[in-house]
Amino acid sequence: IVPERFSLTAEQQICALCGKEQMLNIEVLSFKRLCNRVFREYGGLCYNYAGGGVQMLIAYRALQRVKGELKNYGSLQLKDLGTVSAIQKNLVDFKRAGLPFEQLLELSKSESLKKRTKLCAKLYDHGVIGKEYDRLLALEYDDPEEDLTKLDALLARHPFFADREVFVDATAAFSVQELKILERVLEQGAPLTVALQMRQNEKRPAFERIRYCKDALCRIAFDRNIAVRDLAECVHPPLKKAKDLLYLEAALFGEEERPFKEAAEHLSLEVLFDPYEECKTIAARILKDVTENGGRFLDHGV
Repeated sequence: IVPERFSLTAEQQICALCGKEQMLNIEVLSFKRLCNRVFREYGGLCYNYAGGGVQMLIAYRALQRVKGELKNYGSLQLKDLGTVSAIQKNLVDFKRAGLPFEQLLELSKSESLKKRTKLCAKLYDHGVIGKEYDRLLALEYDDPEEDLTKLDALLARHPFFADREVFVDATAAFSVQELKILERVLEQGAPLTVALQMRQNEKRPAFERIRYCKDALCRIAFDRNIAVRDLAECVHPPLKKAKDLLYLEAALFGEEERPFKEAAEHLSLEVLFDPYEECKTIAARILKDVTENGGRFLDHGV
């Protein structure tokens, strides 16, 4: 299991490493493609998914309907689509974190948060908007963000992983939904190997989410009396990188300042105002390198 953007590359690399005959026994999937694979076997493909534009329209409609009930967002101007988009993104994040909107409403009324009125108001508003959003969405569409939840329910009934070994690679951190799927892997007795992008005993704040994922997987294994073993740390040697880039890579997440005392010929810093401008600037640089310096598109990474 690899991130979606690496699935094709990983499949090509494994094919080159193992040969075409062995590929009959290997499947390279992302979590999204894993849903499709399990749905094809046990049912669940016939969904009418709402695209991004439809989800935005439904979020807008939900805000319109419940605006009078809101405590914090009641004064929002619905003409501002950026605000609607931000709230819709928050709803998606709550779903990926496995937090039902009813639970947000309960949290907003809890005694432990009573003094944090702003937070309680935002939790309440997201709970109200989210419930209406789900109700409107369910009238005609299925939510693609619920695929992993549906997959979890299917795996509770079917031993898809029982005769498989599972390897998870190149993952920075897992969502709560993805952790539940990995829990099902362990429940079904499949050997599970997970490669996390973090050194062993890493304590720096930048790696907090990855440490949480590692601890969560270890707790799941311990609760089921499954042995956990740390494999050897894999640090790839640098490949043709300039000295200043190597130095930046090593020091980027450090807590102390470590000035580079030589000329930084391969580094530059620009202040840009929004993601759109960032994309335009990066694309222009890549195009210039390809057209003027003989570079190749596949040699550039973002």
